[in-house]
Amino acid sequence: MGLSKIACAIIPPVSPPCLRLRPHHRRPPTPALQHVNSPFSATLASVGGGRRAVLRALRRRALADAAPIYMVGGPLRDVLLGEPIKDLDFVVEGDAPALAHQVAQELQGDSLTYRRFGTATVVLRDCRVDVVTA
Repeated sequence: MGLSKIACAIIPPVSPPCLRLRPHHRRPPTPALQHVNSPFSATLASVGGGRRAVLRALRRRALADAAPIYMVGGPLRDVLLGEPIKDLDFVVEGDAPALAHQVAQELQGDSLTYRRFGTATVVLRDCRVDVVTA
């Protein structure tokens, strides 16, 4: 047996770097979505303090004025995943800065208005809730 055959048997050939297989990286599994019969109740159960107060105040105004107010963004994802809600964002068909000001007054908070963008933020001591004009 020649020396080259012995060397091949002892030292396996090395593939060039471009042909080496990388370890298979997997994404973490997607969490199972929760079945939510009442999105409002699920949201209410997941928030506390000022966020809960703002959520209730917005709901009262939407029902009293028949004005559509939509919860959007991360809170919906969090409710469906069964995660705690970290922030609340709403879209209003109407004047979001005026609504935010009314809610802030009702809850003894402040509102920050960004008229140029049609947005506002309700500011309470323990939270901030964004409201945007549709």
